Amino acid sequence: SDGIFKSTDGGETWHDITPWDIIPKIDEWSDRKTLFVYSFAINPTDTKKIFAGTSEGVLRSFDGGISWQLLGPRDNNDRNITVLCIKIDPVSSEVVYIGTKYFGMFRSEDEGLKWKNIGFMTCTVSTFSVNPKNPEEIIVGTLSKLIELADKGSPFTPSDSGLFISADGGTLWQKVSLASSDNYSFLSIFHNSSNPENVFAVALFYIGLNEYTNQWIYFPVFLESTDGGVTWKTTDTPKTILSM
Repeated sequence: SDGIFKSTDGGETWHDITPWDIIPKIDEWSDRKTLFVYSFAINPTDTKKIFAGTSEGVLRSFDGGISWQLLGPRDNNDRNITVLCIKIDPVSSEVVYIGTKYFGMFRSEDEGLKWKNIGFMTCTVSTFSVNPKNPEEIIVGTLSKLIELADKGSPFTPSDSGLFISADGGTLWQKVSLASSDNYSFLSIFHNSSNPENVFAVALFYIGLNEYTNQWIYFPVFLESTDGGVTWKTTDTPKTILSM
């Protein structure tokens, strides 16, 4: 969405609470500003603490959205990095993880003031999930390498793509064995909160380009793991996902 909106009546009405005063202009020749918001994370122990993943990096509010700080991260050219997904550690709320467009995954241990890249530096991390009972276990999904290679806006050639798992908070990563893993673009990954060994993923599987329309051919795929993300199987209908 273009901006941040808040409702105090269950969604009947919405108010723009975007901190436009701290959002940079789209270029030096225009006063125009834009902000695309891709994800939110709310501290479960203090719901006034809100993090937003946006086209201008991480926005943080400690007062329920009245005031905001723009916290990066920034690239080598001092430009804000687009943040696609953001989650707060379920045990240590000062730890925050983000997945970014082109620049991989970052971790903060001080509620977003400083960021450290913890992997996938030349990839787009489109989704991830943190085990709610053991936050050292993280599962990451990226955009398809096929899509990244065709993206003329990407500053990098992606080093890898697929599904990855860490057992130590992102220090080491292991690629999950999936047939044609580079063809998957992951849209969502989440643990079953009552049984974290049960993990679900939604992805698009890219076949290739239509030679007549030059459009990508793909189909949706639902995957399930019953061993914490080590092995996966496809499922025809996401009945388990829809019932959760």
